[in-house]
Amino acid sequence: MWNEDPEKRRQYHKDYYEKHREEKLAYGRRYQKEHQKEISIRKRSYYQKCREAILARCHLYKIQHQEERRVYGHLYRENHQEEHLARNRQWWKKHREEQLTRNRQYIRQNPQKQAQHNARRKAHKLAVANTLTPKEIKRLFAIGQAVYPGEKLHLDHIVPLSRGGGTTYANMHAIPAGLNCSKQNALPEDIYKQCQL
Repeated sequence: MWNEDPEKRRQYHKDYYEKHREEKLAYGRRYQKEHQKEISIRKRSYYQKCREAILARCHLYKIQHQEERRVYGHLYRENHQEEHLARNRQWWKKHREEQLTRNRQYIRQNPQKQAQHNARRKAHKLAVANTLTPKEIKRLFAIGQAVYPGEKLHLDHIVPLSRGGGTTYANMHAIPAGLNCSKQNALPEDIYKQCQL
């Protein structure tokens, strides 16, 4: 019998769907319109029950389809640029104050992340490398504390950004705040020459 063979059963359902595709789609649309509230309640209750599994599945999907999603997002933005901008402007007008408050609060709570963001922006503007990771920043501060114990430290570029130096582990060091503020965009050899005069 065909129903005892799972492959034949699958094929039968597939053929049946292909024959009656339009009817089934029309019925589905009609059903969704008529039972909108029931469907939303059912979806909400399912999400609450299986929240962790759903989020894990979504996260896995994002990782596996990262490149496709990036390409799709780029194409979508290109094709819907005007409506996207209009929607953003409209949203910003409505929520401007609360968003600014939220941004200020986030900056106060995460000064290090804000500093990293500013450094990335600056590096992007000047078209220089920016590969410094949070782990490397911690390591640089640990070295700085060993060299200058008890000092307030700043993370500083050895070759300044304005002179083409990148925000990389090899081009960074933690030095006392006073020294960092006074050196401006001088190179180490310039400071060494000034000290010898």
